[in-house]
Amino acid sequence: MVAGPVPALMAPLLLLPLLLGWLLARRVLGLRDPLLAGFLALGLALSLLLLGGNALIRAVGTGAALGWTFAAMAIGLVWLWPRPAEPLEPLRLGRWTWAVLALATLAILGYAQIQQNHTVDDDFFIHAPQQVQMGAGRFPPPNPFIPQLEMHGHYGSDLLIALLHRASGLNVVTTKQVLTSLLQVVGFWLLFATVRRATGSELQGCLAAILVYFGINVGGRGGVMDTVENYNPLVHEELMLCMALLLLLWQRPTWGSALLTGAVLGGYAVIYETHLALVILAALATLVVLRPSRKALALTGLALVVAGGLAVTQGGPLTDIFQRMVGGEHPVDAPGLSKALQNQSQRVTIRFPKEQLFQILLEPGEYQRISGVYKTDTFLKRFYSPPEGRGYRYIWSPEVLRLHWLPLFLSPFSLAFALRKRSAPALFMGAFGLCSFLVPALVDFGPVYESEYYRWEVAAGVGLAGALGVAAGWLFEVLLTACPGPAITWKHDLDAMEVGVRPRGFVLAGLLGFVWLATLTSGQYLKDLPKSPPVDGRWLAGFLRFVPLPEFFLHQESLDFEPVDWVAARRLAELAQPGDGVLSDFRTENSYSIYFSSVLSVTTAALPVGHAMPVDSDPIGTYAFRMNAPALAFWSTLDPRLLRSLPVRWVYERRHPSLQSGSGLKLAFPQTGEGGRRRVFRVNLKPLSVGPLVEEPSPLRVVGVQAPGHARAQTCHLARVTLQNTSSSPFSGQDLALFWVARRAEGAYETPELERVLMPVDLDLAPGERTVVEIPLVVPPLDGTYNYDFHLGHDRASHRLEGRGCTIIADDGARVAALRLCEMTLQEGLAEAVLENPSDRPLVLEEGFLASVAFWEGSHYADRLGTNLVSVKLDIPASGKAKLHLPGVLPTIPGRYRMDLLLAPREGLSVLLEGPEVEIR
Repeated sequence: MVAGPVPALMAPLLLLPLLLGWLLARRVLGLRDPLLAGFLALGLALSLLLLGGNALIRAVGTGAALGWTFAAMAIGLVWLWPRPAEPLEPLRLGRWTWAVLALATLAILGYAQIQQNHTVDDDFFIHAPQQVQMGAGRFPPPNPFIPQLEMHGHYGSDLLIALLHRASGLNVVTTKQVLTSLLQVVGFWLLFATVRRATGSELQGCLAAILVYFGINVGGRGGVMDTVENYNPLVHEELMLCMALLLLLWQRPTWGSALLTGAVLGGYAVIYETHLALVILAALATLVVLRPSRKALALTGLALVVAGGLAVTQGGPLTDIFQRMVGGEHPVDAPGLSKALQNQSQRVTIRFPKEQLFQILLEPGEYQRISGVYKTDTFLKRFYSPPEGRGYRYIWSPEVLRLHWLPLFLSPFSLAFALRKRSAPALFMGAFGLCSFLVPALVDFGPVYESEYYRWEVAAGVGLAGALGVAAGWLFEVLLTACPGPAITWKHDLDAMEVGVRPRGFVLAGLLGFVWLATLTSGQYLKDLPKSPPVDGRWLAGFLRFVPLPEFFLHQESLDFEPVDWVAARRLAELAQPGDGVLSDFRTENSYSIYFSSVLSVTTAALPVGHAMPVDSDPIGTYAFRMNAPALAFWSTLDPRLLRSLPVRWVYERRHPSLQSGSGLKLAFPQTGEGGRRRVFRVNLKPLSVGPLVEEPSPLRVVGVQAPGHARAQTCHLARVTLQNTSSSPFSGQDLALFWVARRAEGAYETPELERVLMPVDLDLAPGERTVVEIPLVVPPLDGTYNYDFHLGHDRASHRLEGRGCTIIADDGARVAALRLCEMTLQEGLAEAVLENPSDRPLVLEEGFLASVAFWEGSHYADRLGTNLVSVKLDIPASGKAKLHLPGVLPTIPGRYRMDLLLAPREGLSVLLEGPEVEIR
């Protein structure tokens, strides 16, 4: 992996932020508690490293930003070292407290390690390439798959990983794994230590930490323990850090603590801007109840001013909104941007109040629709029912409430306790959770982020779980105090023994029962963890070690990365410069096909090109997995001239052995190994571009187009376009670009400017003379009727050509839906289906066509639809029949089922054909 040159002293310099964090905790914040000071120092070290790197990287690059940040930290150490600090208090915790915290830490660390060694983060495809680009000095990094797009989302976690990757010399994947495990543990202990110091209670600290990390039970999340993907560990650790700093500021208000708190809060904006807003709301709500001194209020205001100033200047969504406002644009609305463009550029829009007031837009998917407690091996399993459809629901509706568990259901108790006892941690966490629950019901975040309600629900669970932990700890302390003496008594003699349970015993049993009930989902996850395949057959290895990068890549089937790809990619990394464009013939079966391009980018530091933006009708969160029109045209024709439409420097060939060197395309090296043969070509072609469309008519006219009338979506076909010079003067032009724009007659699609197929042409036509140009026509990804208009342009302007266009009908989805299932049999786990094509045209489906057998139980399918999809080919003649062979993954429970056939012509489109009834024995 490209890491850039790492100075010999850079890794040891990582001790500087740790030392600075310790001195800040002891000398600025005045902490005497060694536990809180130690974990606060770790949190401050990471936060200040990110803050310094983010402030300098735009101006001087990654390496120099690290150097100057370390230099500033060294100055801070020299300044703080002579300042006096009060002596540390002795660390005294009860034996049971140590035991509980140690077991919880092992569970958190074990889950993080094993999960990261076995699985790939769902957003690995976008974050890991960005981390490599940041580490190599490209900042802000472009969208890895559409390099022409600038990113506007939060990037704090990616930048911190890039800085640590550059400083340590570790690859970004291992850096992320180490950082994730560290953050999970630091956040847990920081929460415990903060609540313990604020309340003076070990039990309240323990229950708050345990419920937040094991007991939120929101959808598929058991707690922060299993929320280890992507940027979540840093988000939650920094949340605990912000709460700790605010509580310390209110207890001991000083100028130093106010400035430090403001700096950390401001840095939170690039980590997770929504949580920064929630922290501010929670802080204000807490202050209303606590009513601290005027000095504390004034210094809190100073901290918020510092935080706001950083939030609107250092980058990320809040800076983007502020810059739009200063630049005269609408600060929170972007009506000119399509849903796909907003998604790929991470552009946030805001409308308050929303039209669907007190409602949230529920999306399909069990993990974000129903609490995991209803799928545990407990009595609650009988209350499970699958979610239905998507749409807006009121936040008090059963569909929303069953997303949650005890933290929400018992929130009246925890919030009443917080208000009555004026408990600062309970007030802060409760207000944080309540605001998280209400915000998506009051604010519309645009066509993309309106569907991301689940992040708000998880945040609500985190806050309300913390408040419930503090309140429950107080209640059980009261009950235990009221029930002194032993929990169990017994008497025995030579003949018999009597055992009695005292009231204290019942209280302790209630405490254990409460913890069990509150942590059901996390408990199930820990119970099921041994079902995951061990690393190298050894469970201890999965817990103690970080899997080496090639082993990690090669053992993840979803990455589609063979051993020969690793060797070829490493060779390419030696030739390519960070940010070079690389075009590969990646697969396009489904969203996860994008992972190969991600791994190629991570391994080479090049940017994958040739990916298309999702169309507006795609489900929210659809990856840019499809091949865009220029890339599809090139791989269909192997014409190097079409590479001029793309920002490409290298071509990585896996599945097109007929590709040969040509003008501007030269073989750099071949590579043969386990998994096949790969070839890498160097591209040396001048990029081709066209200027904006002008009204001035062109002297050329399209007088004829030869193109197919029907074609499958996402395929390429050569068209012969006849051009005529209709003017009375000769027409001459060199290095012009002929291109087309496809518009769907049914609406919802027009060829994006970034995805035009530019065919270079040299023209020299006398008056009235004609010429024929061959140009690839690419059918867009949606079924429909497409009208193609032709344009001619150069780097300064482009003109629409009058005359004929052409029309292509893409209707394979409808034709698949019209297939008739004539017969379907099942023998020895293999299903054979006979399909009839009623159309007068042949139906040929190859790459990207998936199918599976689904068994209907009478009320639902035995396995979730789409679970067992496999890639198949189908070739049915006109008005004819063909056989389709599929593996039949049988239900585990014997019984009578209806055996259906699921056909998926492409991602996002599926057809279900009912089949015969079968008996599974």
